[in-house]
Amino acid sequence: MARLLLLLPLPVIAFWVVYSGVTYQGETVKLASLSSSSPLLSAPELTGLERRERPIVYTKDNLYEYVNGHAEFFISAGFEKLTVYQYSSEKGAGELTLEIYDMGSPENALGTLSQEKGSARSVQDIGRKAYAAPGLLLFYKGRYYVKASGFHLEEETLLKAGEEVAGNIESGESGGGGSLLPGKNMIPDSRGFVKSNYLALSFLENVRTAVYELDGEKAEGFAFSSPPDRLLEFFDQEGAEIIRRDIAEFQGYLITSRYEGSLGLVTDGESTVGLKGEVADPLLKEYLGQAAAELRE
Repeated sequence: MARLLLLLPLPVIAFWVVYSGVTYQGETVKLASLSSSSPLLSAPELTGLERRERPIVYTKDNLYEYVNGHAEFFISAGFEKLTVYQYSSEKGAGELTLEIYDMGSPENALGTLSQEKGSARSVQDIGRKAYAAPGLLLFYKGRYYVKASGFHLEEETLLKAGEEVAGNIESGESGGGGSLLPGKNMIPDSRGFVKSNYLALSFLENVRTAVYELDGEKAEGFAFSSPPDRLLEFFDQEGAEIIRRDIAEFQGYLITSRYEGSLGLVTDGESTVGLKGEVADPLLKEYLGQAAAELRE
């Protein structure tokens, strides 16, 4: 090989080196086999759509190449891997891009969906929760957040594709419950999950949320699996008013902060449930009483 290279002109040698390097890196960085990288039970075959090429897999190291400027959002939400599939309509009516984000846990997938859905409308029977807008379908199932986009496809085709993808994903969920958030007065489809920095506080992690309507006023319920000591310490240092009030057999607190407004908390010493918003005191007491019942269970 060395003798052959000596006989070749320099431009040819340069071209060969560049071509070899590009081809090698494209294979090792961009592509991965279906057996090792796909989050699905098998490669998704979708009715009326033809998969055009091998999927491309992105990790934390190169996610910015696909979602430049938005990669940090996914990574901070628990992102582990993204698999992107491309399809074309058999009738030539449009193309579909299928993005399957492995978010590490169902809570992370739900939190990502709740942040991404925007003004999309809720749709039923796709995954655990799904939303649709023109040319766009978003849903989560198990640890996966899925985005299907095809702006020249009929909505029926998009929804059908979503159903088939969801049916091909293992849920990995043990069932409902365990959110600690009361069900009464909760606005439908308002549940969310914040991986980190809830209320812009670095120590508030893995927080479940939901929106409530109480006598015409909206307030945000939240729950996390730790005592409220650091949160109370933060508000105390801020100079907020903190009033101790027992709720059933549990410790409760009413907090008035010049920055966060009014908050109510109840804790069993291991988990904490709260409500943030300007609601009448009797309604706050009722909510905290319901939260205490959830803690008791």
